[in-house]
Amino acid sequence: MKANFLFFLLSIAIITKGQQKKVILDSVISDSVSVKWGGKLSSYKDYQNCVFTKSVKFDHTIFPVQGPLIFRGTIFSSYANFSSTQFIYCAGFSGAKFYGNVSFDNVKVYSGMDFILAEFKHPASFVGGNYYGGVFFASANFYHDVSFSGTIFNTYVDFEATKFSKNSSFNGCTFEDNVTFWGTTFHHQVDFSFATFSKSLTLRQLDLHDSATFLFYSARLPRLIDLSVNSYIPHEIDLLTANLNPLNGMPDVIHNIYLYKSDISKIHFDYIHFKLLFTNPISHHKLTPDATKSIYEQVLKNFKDRGQEISYENLDIEYQDYKWGDENIWWKKQFGKLIKWWWNYGYSKENVFFHSAYFVFLFTLLNFFILNLLQDVYNVSKIPKTRKLRFKNYRVAQLLLRLWYSFAYTSTIFFKLSIKTEEIDFKHAVRSLYILFIYTLGLICLAYMANFVLQK
Repeated sequence: MKANFLFFLLSIAIITKGQQKKVILDSVISDSVSVKWGGKLSSYKDYQNCVFTKSVKFDHTIFPVQGPLIFRGTIFSSYANFSSTQFIYCAGFSGAKFYGNVSFDNVKVYSGMDFILAEFKHPASFVGGNYYGGVFFASANFYHDVSFSGTIFNTYVDFEATKFSKNSSFNGCTFEDNVTFWGTTFHHQVDFSFATFSKSLTLRQLDLHDSATFLFYSARLPRLIDLSVNSYIPHEIDLLTANLNPLNGMPDVIHNIYLYKSDISKIHFDYIHFKLLFTNPISHHKLTPDATKSIYEQVLKNFKDRGQEISYENLDIEYQDYKWGDENIWWKKQFGKLIKWWWNYGYSKENVFFHSAYFVFLFTLLNFFILNLLQDVYNVSKIPKTRKLRFKNYRVAQLLLRLWYSFAYTSTIFFKLSIKTEEIDFKHAVRSLYILFIYTLGLICLAYMANFVLQK
């Protein structure tokens, strides 16, 4: 924000240098000020610290065309109307005080506009405007309702430390760049319904009063939402009322959400359209493992309390991935991969049937070549020994018969509930260990299959 604002001030300084000026400093203007409909003010005007005791009307004015407009510290004692005005260069209203209603409806601002520390004592309207330069409302104070409905902000918008004492409406706004509400105070309703956010929305470290509520009905959310450092959220922020469907022909958008040090129980979202962010979007520092685990567990509880089973499953799988892979321990990472492959941390219990079939198939192929050697170690009755394997002496039928014997031998051991060790010839250590391995792996699969059936 500071970099953008400094650039804005520099722009004013450069533009005003050498301009033809009409300076009206520290003046008290007792009459109404009005410019004819469609009029043009060609000279640079400086109304800094002036006091307008009556209404000011600059509606439908091109204002000005050769330099910036300066209203810093100006007092507007009555109605101020800038509706449909075109601001060709920078316009500065920092520290201005508006004691009457004010209208900036349908304005076009081709450069920056500054309302830093401005005060709006009565309703203010910025409806339908089009801002092509940065807009700064940092530390401004709106004592009454304010509406930005339908306004298009083509570049950065800053509401840092702004105070909204009544309702604020951003209904149908378009934010083509980043928009920041950092340390902003909200007393009542904040309406983002039907708004479109293209890049990022920062709602960080807000000062929310008991009546503060947020509406996101049918809004198009950005790829990055910063809702961090909001320890007190009086009413639920429901992000699922937004329009989460992709635009025609466009892929699904995943909204990264940063929730560090916030009351996550008051934020309603899912883990289908949203993804947790664990890197500070401002400093780009990663959160500590403890902070990361805390956020995971709070969000899991949030999903569980709301009965969001799919979101809970999606997030828990990601959390298990993190827990098994967050330490630089090779065996731990590999064991975590094995658990995920085996049954997806318990969320794909049916995988055991596919694994069992795979193991039987694999051992059948291996045992095809060593069937007689295995029979010497652990004999399965009714499965005869076959002659030494030489493919050129075997017919297809004989090969298929040998394959069948291999499958029967493998399945008998793999699915056997108990095996008598006295029937194993342990003189052949490698082959006996191999047979015990098949048997043990089969017991594990049988146990998982039984668990799956009992839970159904």
